[in-house]
Amino acid sequence: MLLVLAALTTLAGAAHAAITDAELAGLRQQRDAGAQTLRRNLIDAINRLDASDPPKLIAELIFQFGDFRYAEGGSESALPAVEAALELARQTGDASRIASLDALAGQMLLALRRQSPTSARERIERALQMQRAAGNQIELARQLSAYATLLQEADEYAAAMRLSNEAMVIVEGSGQKMNTVTFAVLYGRVELLRSVGDAASALAAAETLLDRAAASGNPEFIGTTQHAVARASRAVGLKSRAAQLLEASHQQAKEYADPLGQFLTALDRVNLAIEQQEFDIARQWIERAMPLRDAIDDPILRGRLDLADARVAARESKPAKAREAYVRARDALAPSAEIWLVAMLREADADVLVAEGKRAEAVDTLRDALNLRVESERQLQRGVLAAQGDLHRLSEREFREKQLEQEARLRETQLEATEQRLLNQRLIVAVVALAALLAGSVAVWQLQRARRFRRRADTDSLTGVLSRSAIEGTAVARFRRARIENRPFAVLLFDVDGLKPVNDRFGHARGDELLQEVALVIARGLRTRDRLGRWGGDEFIVLLDSADLATARNMGERLRQSIVDGLADAGFADGSCSVGLAASVAEDGSFAEMLARADAALYTAKQGGKNRAVVAGD
Repeated sequence: MLLVLAALTTLAGAAHAAITDAELAGLRQQRDAGAQTLRRNLIDAINRLDASDPPKLIAELIFQFGDFRYAEGGSESALPAVEAALELARQTGDASRIASLDALAGQMLLALRRQSPTSARERIERALQMQRAAGNQIELARQLSAYATLLQEADEYAAAMRLSNEAMVIVEGSGQKMNTVTFAVLYGRVELLRSVGDAASALAAAETLLDRAAASGNPEFIGTTQHAVARASRAVGLKSRAAQLLEASHQQAKEYADPLGQFLTALDRVNLAIEQQEFDIARQWIERAMPLRDAIDDPILRGRLDLADARVAARESKPAKAREAYVRARDALAPSAEIWLVAMLREADADVLVAEGKRAEAVDTLRDALNLRVESERQLQRGVLAAQGDLHRLSEREFREKQLEQEARLRETQLEATEQRLLNQRLIVAVVALAALLAGSVAVWQLQRARRFRRRADTDSLTGVLSRSAIEGTAVARFRRARIENRPFAVLLFDVDGLKPVNDRFGHARGDELLQEVALVIARGLRTRDRLGRWGGDEFIVLLDSADLATARNMGERLRQSIVDGLADAGFADGSCSVGLAASVAEDGSFAEMLARADAALYTAKQGGKNRAVVAGD
């Protein structure tokens, strides 16, 4: 007990009136709701802790306070109290609280880089196993989401996605309204989608989350989601919108008294302004972020702000100030030795050298920076491709085609970066221009070639509709999005009746014509947002977005009749098609389960005389 109170000496003052169970329950409710008063009330309760308070109460209160401090970037000051409370919780024997505190301590150590990543991760994973055994699903979802975020930052996307999926299943099944756990899980999924290169899905998920956050009326949820939408918008090239959202998010964080949120939005706004060569705007946002700098525990974040300060000061022709900021950034970032950070350091150093009039050194430094940047991008894309391969089960050929396309984009990016940076520094010489011209020709050719390969992989060569791999990936994504957005979703499976007799009697060329006609008839009857793919052989699949069971039933029967009529007009008098359909239900844990029900319905249609549309479950 004394150990706990000693650990709190930097956080609390003298003890006062005892804390009641009702007050602790109220704090728990405020935490779940993300109440703006939580911080003040937590500090007040911590200040009143006394050695005579029940150990279980002390452990829970410190966990709530530590979790709050971790979320706002204050792990450095809260970690000793969390570790002390963990020892106290072990004495009480509360397995769920032990797991919560142990996981939180591991997350703090991993974020602060106080311990080897392997040791910290082993600690978190043991805590997760303990929480699973304890059966506290809400706490488990919270910890899964937090750990997934840390793994994402370590570029371990596939592992992060698995944890995110587990957390999503828990919150979707809980039936709870928007609270801190639900928000953390949904927000984490947005960031994960953005990190694995699916910017369009990330933006759609972020927009949906923003609607839900706005409906909740919680300013923290709204501001944080605005930040997520801004990042996703920037990733798809909507930079003006990103700037507006970052400014709105910063204002929300300011009103909510969230220093970490203010710092992060300001840092992103600074970097966006630098990217757009708006150095006066960048300076304004640096000045907003600087007062918050020393309150941020993460040295990487502090160093990145110093880097931005150095680059902007260099453009303002203030070499002494630029060099001073660069040295601060170097001292903070160099120990990490991560290649992308080293590349940023070298780029900033080149800017400072130009401001100091050392142009020859700046050219050499910039070349080093570009080489590091390219290698960093290669590492990132390899990680993203590996994650996509694991998540979407890409075939070896598809994986190689994606790799080729990424390499082409990388070369194009390298060319643009080289030209832009050297142009801005006015250091282009004839040999560099010639090399850039040659590199550009190769990059454009490779990009065009990669795009052709991608189109071939996504399209069925016979019918022109989506290939199986393409429609399968689309189906999984749309099923997941429909669940998140609580929209209906349905699938139709078509099996052409009597294709084999056509092939046997008239040859495969005639059979191919029949399949092409079926694909054409189905495509004509679909809505703009629906998707058609060839599932294999004589089977086709249709994804119906925002379609309930009645809509799917009507469309299945209508398309079946259209196929019969279309085949007759094309000279296939006996042509017909069997249809199996299923609409998403709460029990469907994945698209595969939904598809299995549609497949069973199709089998019933074939066994019942063919040329019928059967609904799963009828």
